[in-house]
Amino acid sequence: MMLKISLLIILLLTACAKDQTDPKQPPPKMEIKYTKGLEIYQKNCMACHGNDGTGAIVGVPDLTRVPGFRGNPEVHEELFKHIEHVKNGLKTPGNPIAMPPKGGNPNLTEQDIKEVLKYMHEQFATK
Repeated sequence: MMLKISLLIILLLTACAKDQTDPKQPPPKMEIKYTKGLEIYQKNCMACHGNDGTGAIVGVPDLTRVPGFRGNPEVHEELFKHIEHVKNGLKTPGNPIAMPPKGGNPNLTEQDIKEVLKYMHEQFATK
């Protein structure tokens, strides 16, 4: 009887487990066009936003739902409205965690921020 209960618990835990993909790897998707942005994302953003942009920790906004990241990944005007958010940091209403300016990396340039935003748009626009 204990064996059956133990197997049932293991089965339930396995069924409920979240996908444990490696957070250091980019999401499997199309060929990555913005490789500099990928490098910046991996070093500065992935720890909080996860490899797929949905948030790796509680309280981090799901980037796949941010309006600037949706739509045509070749059109960046709407996306670049987020430059100030990255540059100065942002606390989204209702979330307990604030993003630090430049993701905590004071060495990021405005061009670096544009590159990472283009990468994020490319990866998260069609989810």
